Amino acid sequence: MEKKDITKDELFKEFEKNLDRIFGFSIERFKQCTRDDGKMDRHFDEGWSSSGPQGLRHEMGIKIACLDYVFMSKELGRNGTFEEFCDRVEELDIGLKRADLVPFYDH
Repeated sequence: MEKKDITKDELFKEFEKNLDRIFGFSIERFKQCTRDDGKMDRHFDEGWSSSGPQGLRHEMGIKIACLDYVFMSKELGRNGTFEEFCDRVEELDIGLKRADLVPFYDH
């Protein structure tokens, strides 16, 4: 059960710890790597506004998962499958489960 009174600041600290543990960098470096133009902060604000701490944590987890997918695909030398993506996300221990992930399809 998630603590209801967790603050936005605490979630950003958790996010930065996850970024450091998984990628070895800060939020600012993450924004550079993803060429963020302010959308990330807007998505985080929307997640917080619509679903509180759970929504913000989900948005943060998805951002990490998507960047990790890019790195995983580079390691594999091809685009990873959805199953590989799900397995990898579960290994990251960022609070996301298979049911939280939306299938994607190769075109």
